[in-house]
Amino acid sequence: QPISHINKRQEIQYPSIQPTNHPTIPMAFKMRGNLSSSTIPEDSISTEVTETPNSESNSSHSPFTSEEKLPRLSPASRARLLTRKLSRMLLVSKPMKVLPPIERTPIAMIRFTKNATPELINLVKERMVEARIVIVSEEEDVDGNVMLGISTTQQELEHEAEHLNLYKPLTLRGLNESLALFEGTIIMSQFEINQIESHKMAKRSNDDFAVYDSKNVFTSSDRVRIMNSLIESLPILQPGTETSNLARKLNETLHLPPNEIAARCHKMYLFDTLRKNDFIDVLDPLHSTHLKNQLLQATLKVSSDIPIQAYREYYGEEVAFYFAWMKFYIRALLFPGITGLVIFIIRSIRGVTIDTDSLTPFHGLLTFLWAVMFTQFWSREEARLAYSWGTWRAEGLKQTFNVRHEFKGTSRLSEVTKMEEKYYPENKRRLSYVFSAVVTLMLLAGAFFVMILSLNMQGYIKHKHENTSWYQPNSHVEDDCHHPFHYEFFASLSEKGNIFDSQSTIRSTLAVILHVALVLSMNTGYRIIAKRLTDWENHESQETYNNSLIFKRFFFEMFDSYIVLMYLAFYEQDVAKVRSELINVFNVDTFRRLLLEGVIPFITTKVRLRNKLHSIRDLKKNDDLNQNQQSVMEEEAEKEPYEEFDDYIEMIIQFGYITLFASAYPLAPFVAIMANFVELRLDAFKITHVHRRPWTMSVSSIGVWASLIRCIVWASAITNCMIFCFTSRQMVQYLPKFFTVDQSGEHDLKDGDGWIVVFIVFGIERLLLVAGIILTLSIPDIPEDVRIKEQQKDYIYTRMYHLDRSEKRAQRNAEEKKS
Repeated sequence: QPISHINKRQEIQYPSIQPTNHPTIPMAFKMRGNLSSSTIPEDSISTEVTETPNSESNSSHSPFTSEEKLPRLSPASRARLLTRKLSRMLLVSKPMKVLPPIERTPIAMIRFTKNATPELINLVKERMVEARIVIVSEEEDVDGNVMLGISTTQQELEHEAEHLNLYKPLTLRGLNESLALFEGTIIMSQFEINQIESHKMAKRSNDDFAVYDSKNVFTSSDRVRIMNSLIESLPILQPGTETSNLARKLNETLHLPPNEIAARCHKMYLFDTLRKNDFIDVLDPLHSTHLKNQLLQATLKVSSDIPIQAYREYYGEEVAFYFAWMKFYIRALLFPGITGLVIFIIRSIRGVTIDTDSLTPFHGLLTFLWAVMFTQFWSREEARLAYSWGTWRAEGLKQTFNVRHEFKGTSRLSEVTKMEEKYYPENKRRLSYVFSAVVTLMLLAGAFFVMILSLNMQGYIKHKHENTSWYQPNSHVEDDCHHPFHYEFFASLSEKGNIFDSQSTIRSTLAVILHVALVLSMNTGYRIIAKRLTDWENHESQETYNNSLIFKRFFFEMFDSYIVLMYLAFYEQDVAKVRSELINVFNVDTFRRLLLEGVIPFITTKVRLRNKLHSIRDLKKNDDLNQNQQSVMEEEAEKEPYEEFDDYIEMIIQFGYITLFASAYPLAPFVAIMANFVELRLDAFKITHVHRRPWTMSVSSIGVWASLIRCIVWASAITNCMIFCFTSRQMVQYLPKFFTVDQSGEHDLKDGDGWIVVFIVFGIERLLLVAGIILTLSIPDIPEDVRIKEQQKDYIYTRMYHLDRSEKRAQRNAEEKKS
């Protein structure tokens, strides 16, 4: 029978394990106080062991498999064993191949707040048991908050997988003679319980880190996704009941009239209501210590490839797509990285500057064409991955009607489903869009002013403009060339001897660091504002909500990152300043990412581990190892939730630096290769040890990020042409007769020839766009192998359907003849 609830002091007996060459932690404990070992998720009791199918056959080989043998260990010995386990936090000696039984494995955790009374907590637990949600463990954190480790049964897991239309590999068996050639073919099909044997027979992934359950069907990410569906779809009232003790208890808190209890609670979801009323503050899946360390160890190996399939099987498609995109992006950067490095070497040998180099424009041309092909080939790789994962064109009709719990509207009869639905007028949402745009533009104006002050502090804006175009017509007064964006106090900070001395390498770097810090702080502040604006827009689906939020934040952060470079390139028209600022910001921002996402989290993890080891040494002296030990669930609850947006936005902003300003900093792709190689592994460390485990999301692509990348690609055609002609003297090297160059090196268009230069520049830009369109059309988004497999599946299903109809018709005719 499934375990519905275990008290704190109740003994939990785990299956025995195979012996290893390393000391392991006892597999049976009695829960005392906050003892955490009994609530370790999945396989994290020991990082060296693997569960065996027969738990009894190996019990005699291990000295730590029975509760009777545990007292033979002294407290010091137990402390040493736990110390060794903690010190080997990232080491895995034997890969895990089978997931432990789901009834004994906490898949997710819930932490109640002080607002939740013991009566309410017990009622919630009773409601979960009614819905076949298994309460594997229960404990309290140091603040006295109740925490539950929850799971479900294997039977409920299979039923919910069928309800979700979860796609799994299926081996075709018992086909008609006309389809005999397809016998044994593996296709992606919706999971059905009556075909579970065919799902079992489907060939598993060739990945060495593929881990399935004992039935060889579900992965760890499948369990998390199904568990999320069970949690989010759980209503307050059980279907068919009018009221309950839980409904009445919540009615007291929500202040609903007594006659509205049944009507409201049938339409209200339990955990959504608990979150909104601050009864719970954590509801997230739990990490599997063994699996996540096994995955991280494989990622950190420089000699091996990134196990994308393993990321999909542990974190789900959304996270796996990010790591797949990063892997594809790093490899694709080799081409512009090599060309940029070659141009840099040649320019260094020739002794020319970026302003007068005749080869740099070709790097901008090649980078644009490379970026177009990059987006097209990634679309092909995306389709190939989505098809192999069962999400290609399989997100389904079900998600179309998946309404957010936070969506508010009036009730009406749906014209599509003929069922009652919430409706929100589109004109109200358009007004909210206008309001969001006005607020964002006001904040962008403030960000532009901050950037102007930053340029003054970096010494880019002088009291008198160096460009002769600032002189007023028919004027010989020197004061007429004042710079309109010059602020004397801030500009004086960059003068010689002051704090941001532009002539000093160290002091000028401080100004750049301050600039990056200002951008980071503004982006952090706008993150909160953007979320509130998107909430106010009242989106119906989670997809439109996410897209709106991503667009707002991307637009703001893109403005913060590029506005200074755009200003220097097209307002100051000084490619040397553009290159200097781009190099400084690019390098400092790269260092900032490595510091904040790698070094600091690594040090924090080490300090936390050291403190735990010191605590163990103290417990040795007190002869009590089990007191005040922080639990695994408590450690996970204290971590920050994982947000994929920051990982994507950093890489796409970097992609913009590489493509939009390719003619100003050709070496950027080469630097990005090395930085991203480290970044990818830091992201893996961050998601495993710094953040909570994210919920599994079934997606077929990287979503709106692909569209944003394409916008940057097409915009790079005009920016590089503008840098080629107006910002630098690169065009002067090819068409000197259209320009005049003074003694200081400043160039200007000859009178009467400006229209010719403009025509040439925009003609080149149009040719680039045409070439990009031709490349886009000539490279199909869907690979040939995926198209063939999909057509083959459609043919098999169609043929099977017609054969089934023919058999039924023949059977019916035979019965009619008999009658």
